[in-house]
Amino acid sequence: MKNNKLFLAIAIAVCSTVVMANDEINYSFSVKNWNNKISANTSTGSTTTQAANSPVIGFTARKGDYFVSSSSLLDSSYRSGTVWLGRKDFDVTLGYRYNSNISFIGGYKSLAFRDGSWTNYEEYHKGIYLGVAGFHILGDKTFLYGNYWNAPKMSSSGTSQVDTVNNFKLSNYELGTGYATSNSTQLTLGYRNQVATDYNVTRSRSEKFSLSGIIFGVNVNF
Repeated sequence: MKNNKLFLAIAIAVCSTVVMANDEINYSFSVKNWNNKISANTSTGSTTTQAANSPVIGFTARKGDYFVSSSSLLDSSYRSGTVWLGRKDFDVTLGYRYNSNISFIGGYKSLAFRDGSWTNYEEYHKGIYLGVAGFHILGDKTFLYGNYWNAPKMSSSGTSQVDTVNNFKLSNYELGTGYATSNSTQLTLGYRNQVATDYNVTRSRSEKFSLSGIIFGVNVNF
Protein backbone atom coordinates (compact mmCIF):
# COMPACT_ATOMS: atom_id res chain seq x y z
CA MET A 1 0.00 0.00 0.00
CA LYS A 2 2.83 2.42 0.79
CA ASN A 3 4.37 1.93 -2.65
CA ASN A 4 0.96 2.45 -4.31
CA LYS A 5 0.51 5.73 -2.46
CA LEU A 6 3.98 6.85 -3.45
CA PHE A 7 3.31 5.93 -7.09
CA LEU A 8 0.12 7.98 -7.04
CA ALA A 9 1.84 10.94 -5.38
CA ILE A 10 4.59 11.04 -7.99
CA ALA A 11 2.08 10.65 -10.83
CA ILE A 12 0.05 13.64 -9.70
CA ALA A 13 3.16 15.71 -9.08
CA VAL A 14 4.40 15.40 -12.67
CA CYS A 15 0.99 15.69 -14.35
CA SER A 16 0.45 12.03 -15.09
CA THR A 17 -2.24 9.83 -13.57
CA VAL A 18 -3.12 6.39 -12.25
CA VAL A 19 -6.56 4.93 -11.61
CA MET A 20 -7.70 4.28 -8.06
CA ALA A 21 -10.48 1.87 -7.19
CA ASN A 22 -12.57 4.51 -5.42
CA ASP A 23 -11.99 7.02 -8.23
CA GLU A 24 -11.56 9.82 -5.71
CA ILE A 25 -10.40 13.30 -6.62
CA ASN A 26 -6.75 14.02 -5.77
CA TYR A 27 -5.04 17.39 -5.64
CA SER A 28 -1.49 18.70 -5.91
CA PHE A 29 0.05 22.12 -5.30
CA SER A 30 3.52 23.08 -6.51
CA VAL A 31 5.93 25.98 -6.02
CA LYS A 32 8.98 26.21 -8.29
CA ASN A 33 11.78 28.61 -9.13
CA TRP A 34 13.03 28.84 -12.73
CA ASN A 35 16.46 30.45 -13.06
CA ASN A 36 16.44 31.43 -16.74
CA LYS A 37 17.84 33.83 -19.33
CA ILE A 38 16.37 35.25 -22.52
CA SER A 39 18.47 34.93 -25.67
CA ALA A 40 17.20 36.97 -28.64
CA ASN A 41 18.42 36.39 -32.20
CA THR A 42 17.49 38.44 -35.26
CA SER A 43 19.03 39.28 -38.61
CA THR A 44 20.55 42.41 -37.05
CA GLY A 45 22.24 40.73 -34.09
CA SER A 46 21.75 38.88 -30.84
CA THR A 47 21.61 39.60 -27.12
CA THR A 48 21.28 37.65 -23.86
CA THR A 49 19.84 38.97 -20.62
CA GLN A 50 21.07 38.38 -17.11
CA ALA A 51 19.52 35.41 -15.34
CA ALA A 52 16.20 35.96 -13.57
CA ASN A 53 14.59 33.90 -10.82
CA SER A 54 11.04 33.33 -12.01
CA PRO A 55 8.58 31.88 -9.46
CA VAL A 56 6.06 29.39 -10.85
CA ILE A 57 3.02 28.17 -8.91
CA GLY A 58 0.69 25.37 -9.99
CA PHE A 59 -2.41 23.46 -8.94
CA THR A 60 -3.63 20.09 -10.26
CA ALA A 61 -6.85 18.14 -9.68
CA ARG A 62 -7.15 14.52 -10.88
CA LYS A 63 -10.07 12.11 -11.11
CA GLY A 64 -9.69 8.72 -12.77
CA ASP A 65 -7.97 9.05 -16.13
CA TYR A 66 -8.41 12.81 -16.35
CA PHE A 67 -6.81 15.84 -14.75
CA VAL A 68 -6.94 19.61 -14.97
CA SER A 69 -4.16 21.94 -13.90
CA SER A 70 -3.35 25.63 -13.85
CA SER A 71 0.01 27.33 -13.47
CA SER A 72 1.32 30.85 -13.41
CA LEU A 73 4.78 32.30 -13.93
CA LEU A 74 4.68 35.34 -11.68
CA ASP A 75 5.92 38.74 -12.78
CA SER A 76 9.66 38.44 -13.54
CA SER A 77 12.27 40.95 -14.72
CA TYR A 78 15.14 40.36 -17.16
CA ARG A 79 17.99 42.86 -17.61
CA SER A 80 20.50 43.49 -20.38
CA GLY A 81 22.63 46.53 -19.70
CA THR A 82 20.29 49.43 -18.96
CA VAL A 83 17.31 47.71 -20.60
CA TRP A 84 14.89 45.49 -18.68
CA LEU A 85 12.01 43.29 -19.80
CA GLY A 86 9.12 42.02 -17.69
CA ARG A 87 7.25 38.76 -18.24
CA LYS A 88 4.32 36.87 -16.76
CA ASP A 89 2.35 33.80 -17.91
CA PHE A 90 -0.84 31.92 -17.16
CA ASP A 91 -1.72 28.37 -18.31
CA VAL A 92 -4.73 26.06 -18.04
CA THR A 93 -4.16 22.40 -19.00
CA LEU A 94 -6.42 19.40 -19.53
CA GLY A 95 -4.89 15.92 -19.52
CA TYR A 96 -5.75 12.30 -20.24
CA ARG A 97 -3.89 9.24 -18.98
CA TYR A 98 -2.72 7.04 -21.85
CA ASN A 99 -0.99 4.53 -19.57
CA SER A 100 0.49 4.48 -16.08
CA ASN A 101 3.46 6.64 -17.11
CA ILE A 102 2.32 8.82 -20.01
CA SER A 103 -0.41 11.44 -20.37
CA PHE A 104 -1.50 13.56 -23.30
CA ILE A 105 -2.08 17.23 -22.54
CA GLY A 106 -3.69 20.23 -24.18
CA GLY A 107 -4.29 23.71 -22.92
CA TYR A 108 -4.43 27.47 -23.25
CA LYS A 109 -1.52 29.84 -22.62
CA SER A 110 -1.46 33.59 -22.08
CA LEU A 111 1.94 35.31 -22.21
CA ALA A 112 2.65 38.99 -21.53
CA PHE A 113 5.82 41.07 -21.93
CA ARG A 114 6.55 44.68 -21.05
CA ASP A 115 9.65 46.70 -21.94
CA GLY A 116 10.82 49.03 -19.21
CA SER A 117 12.83 51.18 -21.63
CA TRP A 118 9.62 52.30 -23.37
CA THR A 119 6.58 54.11 -22.05
CA ASN A 120 3.35 52.12 -22.30
CA TYR A 121 5.00 49.08 -23.97
CA GLU A 122 3.10 45.83 -23.43
CA GLU A 123 2.72 42.87 -25.78
CA TYR A 124 0.46 39.83 -25.44
CA HIS A 125 0.45 36.36 -26.99
CA LYS A 126 -2.34 33.83 -26.51
CA GLY A 127 -3.02 30.39 -27.94
CA ILE A 128 -3.68 26.66 -27.68
CA TYR A 129 -0.96 24.06 -27.13
CA LEU A 130 -0.75 20.26 -27.30
CA GLY A 131 1.81 17.95 -25.76
CA VAL A 132 2.77 14.95 -23.67
CA ALA A 133 3.91 14.44 -20.06
CA GLY A 134 5.35 11.42 -18.30
CA PHE A 135 7.51 9.96 -15.57
CA HIS A 136 9.52 6.87 -14.71
CA ILE A 137 10.23 5.57 -11.21
CA LEU A 138 13.91 4.80 -10.61
CA GLY A 139 13.74 3.54 -7.02
CA ASP A 140 11.65 3.61 -3.88
CA LYS A 141 11.82 7.41 -3.68
CA THR A 142 13.46 8.67 -6.87
CA PHE A 143 11.96 9.27 -10.32
CA LEU A 144 12.48 10.94 -13.68
CA TYR A 145 9.92 13.25 -15.26
CA GLY A 146 9.46 15.18 -18.47
CA ASN A 147 7.01 17.09 -20.60
CA TYR A 148 6.81 18.70 -24.02
CA TRP A 149 4.20 20.94 -25.60
CA ASN A 150 3.91 23.08 -28.69
CA ALA A 151 1.71 26.09 -29.50
CA PRO A 152 1.93 26.32 -33.32
CA LYS A 153 -0.15 29.48 -33.74
CA MET A 154 -0.63 32.17 -31.11
CA SER A 155 -2.43 35.48 -31.54
CA SER A 156 -0.38 38.61 -30.89
CA SER A 157 -1.39 42.10 -29.81
CA GLY A 158 0.01 45.06 -27.91
CA THR A 159 0.03 48.75 -27.20
CA SER A 160 0.89 51.37 -29.79
CA GLN A 161 4.63 51.12 -29.02
CA VAL A 162 4.77 47.41 -29.92
CA ASP A 163 5.98 46.19 -33.31
CA THR A 164 3.45 44.24 -35.38
CA VAL A 165 4.36 40.53 -35.47
CA ASN A 166 2.85 37.54 -37.27
CA ASN A 167 3.13 33.79 -36.92
CA PHE A 168 4.14 33.72 -33.24
CA LYS A 169 4.97 30.14 -32.17
CA LEU A 170 6.06 28.79 -28.79
CA SER A 171 7.37 25.38 -27.71
CA ASN A 172 8.46 24.06 -24.31
CA TYR A 173 10.21 21.05 -22.86
CA GLU A 174 11.24 20.19 -19.33
CA LEU A 175 13.29 17.21 -18.14
CA GLY A 176 14.28 16.43 -14.59
CA THR A 177 14.52 14.16 -11.60
CA GLY A 178 12.69 14.05 -8.30
CA TYR A 179 12.87 12.72 -4.77
CA ALA A 180 9.85 11.81 -2.66
CA THR A 181 10.44 12.87 0.93
CA SER A 182 7.08 11.30 1.88
CA ASN A 183 3.86 10.04 0.32
CA SER A 184 2.64 13.62 0.09
CA THR A 185 5.76 15.68 -0.73
CA GLN A 186 8.26 15.55 -3.59
CA LEU A 187 11.28 17.68 -4.47
CA THR A 188 12.13 18.17 -8.15
CA LEU A 189 15.15 19.45 -10.07
CA GLY A 190 15.18 19.86 -13.83
CA TYR A 191 15.92 21.92 -16.92
CA ARG A 192 13.25 23.90 -18.78
CA ASN A 193 13.64 25.35 -22.28
CA GLN A 194 11.19 27.52 -24.23
CA VAL A 195 11.62 28.74 -27.81
CA ALA A 196 9.50 31.44 -29.44
CA THR A 197 9.66 32.47 -33.10
CA ASP A 198 7.82 35.15 -35.06
CA TYR A 199 8.01 37.44 -38.06
CA ASN A 200 8.33 41.12 -37.20
CA VAL A 201 6.31 42.96 -39.86
CA THR A 202 7.36 46.41 -38.65
CA ARG A 203 11.08 45.63 -39.02
CA SER A 204 10.76 43.06 -41.86
CA ARG A 205 12.72 40.32 -40.10
CA SER A 206 12.40 36.89 -38.50
CA GLU A 207 13.01 36.67 -34.75
CA LYS A 208 13.83 33.87 -32.32
CA PHE A 209 13.78 34.02 -28.54
CA SER A 210 15.00 31.26 -26.22
CA LEU A 211 14.35 31.05 -22.49
CA SER A 212 16.21 28.30 -20.66
CA GLY A 213 17.60 27.35 -17.26
CA ILE A 214 17.44 25.21 -14.15
CA ILE A 215 14.08 24.77 -12.42
CA PHE A 216 13.58 23.33 -8.95
CA GLY A 217 10.63 23.09 -6.61
CA VAL A 218 8.37 21.20 -4.27
CA ASN A 219 5.04 19.40 -4.87
CA VAL A 220 2.54 18.72 -2.10
CA ASN A 221 -0.35 16.29 -2.57
CA PHE A 222 -3.50 16.39 -0.45
